[in-house]
Amino acid sequence: MAESDSAEITRAYAGKTASFDDYRLECERLLKKLLSEAGLADRLHSVTSRPKTPESLERKVQSAESRFASLQDITDLAGVRVITYFADDVDKVAAIIEAEFEIDEDNSVDKRKSLAPDAFGYLSLHYVCGLNETRLILSEYSRFRDMLCEIQVRSILQHAWAEIEHDLGYKTPQAVPADVRRRFSRLAGLLEIADDEFTRLRAELDSYASSIDEEIAREPSRVSLDKVSLAAYVTGDPTVRAIDGAISEIWNRSVSDETDEQYLGNLIPLMGHVGFATIQDVSSAIEENRDIVVEQLSREVKRNPPAEDPRLTVPRGVSLFRLSLIILARDGDLEGAHHRVGVKRH
Repeated sequence: MAESDSAEITRAYAGKTASFDDYRLECERLLKKLLSEAGLADRLHSVTSRPKTPESLERKVQSAESRFASLQDITDLAGVRVITYFADDVDKVAAIIEAEFEIDEDNSVDKRKSLAPDAFGYLSLHYVCGLNETRLILSEYSRFRDMLCEIQVRSILQHAWAEIEHDLGYKTPQAVPADVRRRFSRLAGLLEIADDEFTRLRAELDSYASSIDEEIAREPSRVSLDKVSLAAYVTGDPTVRAIDGAISEIWNRSVSDETDEQYLGNLIPLMGHVGFATIQDVSSAIEENRDIVVEQLSREVKRNPPAEDPRLTVPRGVSLFRLSLIILARDGDLEGAHHRVGVKRH
């Protein structure tokens, strides 16, 4: 590129830097909103944006392969990056981008598909896009007409590969010494396998969670005690719900509407220490001791009434915590258990 053309492009960008900064922030905000409305917010590691720095633009337009005639030829002056936890969510994000933005097909590329099976690298999905006409006719968006944004979408493992590759400074196969090129390719393959395995694991866990109520009802002795099974049990078991309700009346507090995953996660080691291994173990013990759990707490509250605080609630499953304390007290191991687990005393 001629030096005069390069200087003209950098001058033009200097006059529009603030506009492109506003644009990339608006694209980031809009994309976060759209992804949240689609129920994908908890599947995302991050949604971030960055402006093109003047220094980066100058390097770009002065590079040997530069073919830019004007600022309008440069499509990544505003950039947004979406990083998903799982590889299959990349396509879900892509579907929303394609539906809600005006895609520049000529400059957008799915580098995952463009990479030859035996080629070097592990790449992501790149869109060049603008706001669609439906938004551009609105006053808050009209100033962004004719502006483009590059949106990159990749899984967190794809992102790790790209960041490490960038840090090492090897952007092409030719730049990599021949004796380490094979190791790069092997690592890329391992990350791709890991991406697929994480996706399968999530699908299996989702399937397990969706069937756990039926498994507990059919054969609780075969359902191991874990956070998923315990959450389903404390939510659905009438005895647990009844005792939790009785405890809430004694304390004059309401039972939480939601299961507290952290509370149940901390409760599991304590219950394991007691000797509970399956849902049947827990069910048998709570049925056998239901009256004792309530009576003992009633005596404690009479001796030491709790402070009145309307903000406090009773965590669902607190009856199992009280049950575990009773069993440990019988065994003379109550203090040791408190040191080994992180459940707050209720």
